[in-house]
Amino acid sequence: MPNRAGICTLTKIVALALATFMWASACDDSPSGPQVFIDRPQVEPVPNDQAVDVANSPTLIWPSADAFDQSARYELYLDTVNPPTLYAVNLTDTVFRPDWLESGWTYYWRVITKGVRRRNPASPLWSFTTKSITYPVAVGNSWRYRSNSWYENLQPKSLVPRFGDTTFVIREVEIDNFDSAIGGPGRYRFHTGTTGRTRPSEASCYYEVHQDGLYMTMAEVGTGSGVWPKTGKGISYSFAGRTFNSTNALSAFLGAGIPGGFAAGSDHDYPRKSLQYPLRIGTQWTYTENHATPGSVVRRVVDRQSIEIGLGRFDCFVIRQLHNLAEDGTWDNTLEIVDYVAAEGLIKRRTIARDVQINDWGHAYPIGTADIVIEAFLTDFDLIDP
Repeated sequence: MPNRAGICTLTKIVALALATFMWASACDDSPSGPQVFIDRPQVEPVPNDQAVDVANSPTLIWPSADAFDQSARYELYLDTVNPPTLYAVNLTDTVFRPDWLESGWTYYWRVITKGVRRRNPASPLWSFTTKSITYPVAVGNSWRYRSNSWYENLQPKSLVPRFGDTTFVIREVEIDNFDSAIGGPGRYRFHTGTTGRTRPSEASCYYEVHQDGLYMTMAEVGTGSGVWPKTGKGISYSFAGRTFNSTNALSAFLGAGIPGGFAAGSDHDYPRKSLQYPLRIGTQWTYTENHATPGSVVRRVVDRQSIEIGLGRFDCFVIRQLHNLAEDGTWDNTLEIVDYVAAEGLIKRRTIARDVQINDWGHAYPIGTADIVIEAFLTDFDLIDP
């Protein structure tokens, strides 16, 4: 005879266990079924980890959390220190272009995913090193510039009909020679030809490339017309306590070399550091301590700007020359020279000589004052691949 008591007991036990399981399941608010975490295979970021010579305005790309989930948000950590600090939040795309980064620095970066379950919400730590911007020096490199020059703030106004025109010249710069040197880096010749006036002019500057900068070691200034507005005969200029019998003499005094200014004469201290590497905002260096012409000069990186010219847009370091023409320990505001330098070379230069006295040369008396402005900008260039 069957043992019904045992069967009933087993039935109660099974029912109780089932009820307990169902109650426990009802009380557990975690997702039922197997847990699913989005854990994609590792995908290389862009730029690749430990990449070098990365553009100063790079595009960062990282693996997506889930191509089918639009709720993912990203926090980007980017800095020159490790661990990197927070740079951008609430990003919805896996592509991001940061502001222009310093040249020659190692940057660390990672991404943290928000809004999506992941075993590892933080990406690995990646790094890259930006390209150091140096002047493109190689035999065969050439640049073409248009230099517009004009007068501003002419006083008295009666001078406007005579001095109110805008003139221009075309300047072609080519690195046409390299002289090797025993025990030294050798030097490159930057030959400049200027046309657009009655008489063309030529000049050459010699530069040495060092790890810490670009140095001008010598200048050869030829004859020819200057780069300032023409005025006709019988005019001289007084500026910074000196008198110049021609615009050519004045422009030579102020400096017309590319990429660094130079002045005519043999009494100038060489070498002169035209650029100091690495180029970074706030860097300042002595260009010349010459106390004759054009006085002591320093060059300072004051900004970074993306400028638009006819050739396109260029990311530039803005370099200002500070002059102490009077040798009184203060920087002059009567002379302003600002260069815009990019990886492609000198993109633009703006020079302003303020309160220049205009003299009637024949009668040796002043007839007025003016600001003389010249803007040179790149119109074409050809760089040899390194």
